[in-house]
Amino acid sequence: MFSTNSDHVDIEAVIASLNTGDSSAVKSLWLSYSNNMARHIIAVSRHFQFSLMNMLTEEAGFSGLRLSFEPVIAALARRHASIVQNGVELFDFRPSELANQLGISKQVCNQTINQLEALAYVQRIADPRDGRARLLRLTDRGLSLASEGRNGIYRVATHYAELLNGKVLATSQENNLNELIKQLNTLVDGLDLVAPSQVKPHAIDEQLLGVLLPALSHYFSQQLLTLTQQAGHTAITVAHGQVLALIGLDGGAIQVMASIQNISKQAMSVITNDLEKLGYLSRSEARQSTKTVLFNFTDLGWQLMADSISAISSIENELSKILGVKSFAQLQLALRTLYFSLKLDSELITSTEPTVSTTPEDLAKIVKRHFTSIQVDELIRFLKIEQ
Repeated sequence: MFSTNSDHVDIEAVIASLNTGDSSAVKSLWLSYSNNMARHIIAVSRHFQFSLMNMLTEEAGFSGLRLSFEPVIAALARRHASIVQNGVELFDFRPSELANQLGISKQVCNQTINQLEALAYVQRIADPRDGRARLLRLTDRGLSLASEGRNGIYRVATHYAELLNGKVLATSQENNLNELIKQLNTLVDGLDLVAPSQVKPHAIDEQLLGVLLPALSHYFSQQLLTLTQQAGHTAITVAHGQVLALIGLDGGAIQVMASIQNISKQAMSVITNDLEKLGYLSRSEARQSTKTVLFNFTDLGWQLMADSISAISSIENELSKILGVKSFAQLQLALRTLYFSLKLDSELITSTEPTVSTTPEDLAKIVKRHFTSIQVDELIRFLKIEQ
C-alpha cells in the first residue's frame, strides 16, 4: 500500500527552501525523481518500441503502423507458425479467441483488427467448421511485417546486449541479456501481466523483450497513477504523468517536450494548460529567451513529485519480494545501465548552469548515486587527460 503522509519526503522543507533561496532540498528531491527504476523501465521500453517502429517504417517501408498492432501481429504470426510446423489440424484464430489470447476486450481487439485489415496486413477468411464464422489470417504483407519485426527485435536486443556486456558483467553478451530477460519474465509472470500463450517460460530468447518490456512499463505507469491518486491527486491522468516526467529542475518547454513525446505542440499545450489549471505547473520565461515559455512545478507540483517517489518505492518493494533482493538489484542495475548508456536521461530539461554544488565531495556523491562502479572506472580514465 501507499505510505502514509508521515513517510513522505519532507515537503515543508522543500517548499521552505524555495522561499529562502536554499534549493538543496529541492535538488535532492528532483534527483530522486529524475533517476529511479520507474523512469528507467518506462524510458527503455519506449526506446525499444520506437527503435523497432523506426526500423519497420523508415528502413523496411511499412506504413500506418501503431505500437498497439504488435501484440496482434505477433499472436497471428505465432499461430501461423504452429499451423505450418506442427502438421496437425489447427485453425486460425477467431476474433474472440484472439482477444482471449491477448487478454483484451473483444471491442479493442476488433478495432485493431479493422485497422490492420484496412492496411492489408490482416484478412478475414471463412471458418471451414462454420461458414458463418470468420477466421483471422496474416496476408503476405502481414507475414513480411512479422518477419521484419523479429529481425528488428533481434537487432535492438543485440545492441542492448553489447551495452550490458560492457557495463554490467564481464561475461558473455548472451548471458547478460538472457539474465535480464529471465528477471523481466519472472516479474511479468509473478504479476500475471500477460496471457501464458504470449511467453514461454522455458524458452528465453530476445523476442520476449517485445512482450516483457511494454508489459512491465505499463504496470509501472498504472500503479504510479493508482498510488498517486490514492495520495490525493485524483485529477492526474497517465497523459499528465508522461508530461510531468519531462519537467526538469529549471522547467520544461512545450516545443522540447512535444518533440520527445512525438506529439504536436498543440496537443502538448492542452496537457500543460490542464496541469496549470489543476495547480501543478506555473509559467515562467526562459533566461536565454523571453519568447520561450517554461512550465515549472508549483508547491502542489513538488508535493506530487514527493508522492510519486514514495509510490515508486512501494512498487519496488513489491517487485523485490517477487524477484528476490539480489536479483532485483541486478535488474535495477541492468535497467539503469541501459538508461544512461542509451542517453535517455537527455530527455530531462536541465539548466546550462550547475544545478548542484560542484565541490569534489558533492560531485563524488552524485557520481556514486547515478553510476555503476564500472562506469566510475571509465569516468576516471576519461579524466586522466595527458598534460
